[in-house]
Amino acid sequence: MFNYIFIFGDKMPDGSNKCGCGCGRVTKNKTERVIFPCAGASNVGQLTNDVALELTRGGYANISCMAALAVPIDSIVKGARGSDEVIVIDGCGVRCAGKAAEKNGINIHQHLMITKLGIKKSSIDDRTAEDVEAILYSVLDGEGVKDVKNDIKSSGDCCDGGTCSCGCSSDQQ
Repeated sequence: MFNYIFIFGDKMPDGSNKCGCGCGRVTKNKTERVIFPCAGASNVGQLTNDVALELTRGGYANISCMAALAVPIDSIVKGARGSDEVIVIDGCGVRCAGKAAEKNGINIHQHLMITKLGIKKSSIDDRTAEDVEAILYSVLDGEGVKDVKNDIKSSGDCCDGGTCSCGCSSDQQ
């Protein structure tokens, strides 16, 4: 959708170096980050995926499959548990990715919820490069670390109590 690739170059924002093999792993202090985007059926869900792809392309983290985590696929769960940092990005208060990680006993280092950043949940095509950039910097700035410390819970902001095509229901709000 975007002609927008956020490239970090050889040095990451935290001063670390990209792995030379192309896997995207960060090599300073052997920090290995994995990111689980919810990739849900709304603009905020798809923004999580857009951001995860940019972080992977830039070498900051490795995108992983939230659906494989939810099933669960043993290798995905084991890989997440073995990572130094797990970043979860949920689009809304339903918290699909966060719940899947918690269910599998994965220690979340950073948990970001897109609607808490002021981006309103709407149709799947309502996404901009500016939204991607704002979310990207929120991850890089560690905004989600605060939410983990505050034990982020369902916030009731899914669809603002209305109806949409994301599959949520009032009992999930």
